Amino acid sequence: MLAEDIRRGSVALLERPAIGHFLVHRARHGSSRERTHAALATGIALRDAPMSSRPAAVFRHEAHTMLAWGVRSARGADDVVAAYVAGAGLARAESARAHLLDILRDDSRQPILRSHVARALGALGRADPKTIFALRTAAKERLWAQVHLSATRALSALGAGEACDDLLEQLKGDATRGAMVAVAWSVGRFGNPKAADRLVALAREEGAGIYVRSISIVAMGQL
Repeated sequence: MLAEDIRRGSVALLERPAIGHFLVHRARHGSSRERTHAALATGIALRDAPMSSRPAAVFRHEAHTMLAWGVRSARGADDVVAAYVAGAGLARAESARAHLLDILRDDSRQPILRSHVARALGALGRADPKTIFALRTAAKERLWAQVHLSATRALSALGAGEACDDLLEQLKGDATRGAMVAVAWSVGRFGNPKAADRLVALAREEGAGIYVRSISIVAMGQL
């Protein structure tokens, strides 16, 4: 309801304190299912919400605080934590950044959760040095394809040009075709001349496979 309200250009629901308070309260104190849905709903509601009014700004502050709390210490399985992670990314909850980085750096956490974290960091939209370093490290992982893919895409979304050389190295040697597709698509966003050279070479490489070569051609169009 909130998301539809916002799409119509209205913040009538968002500005009703009872609605915002209910979402934040259920995200903190509900059942696992309620907390999962409330965290995601909060992120969706805030994704494109105008914050010009005081009630809306108050809701945003309370929601960001709740999402950061959920990323850090929510009880429940990883899919519950992942809802707070996704919500934080959608809402661009900067207060959750440090906790997101803690999860991404911890290779004892489930790969699917860490991949959600990488996507959320890319969605936050600020390429600070700690975030870029953590994503560059995660993008080098070969064991967990989900983490590699999400970190690569996040670096591309953030326009982290300093990661381009790292990614280009992955287009050589023994990288899997899945990894090469992800990297080829991502490096096209950097506008780096070295990326163009490598993508041209990859597109011409018959042994790379038709999908890898096709993605390389599409990626060149993004340069």
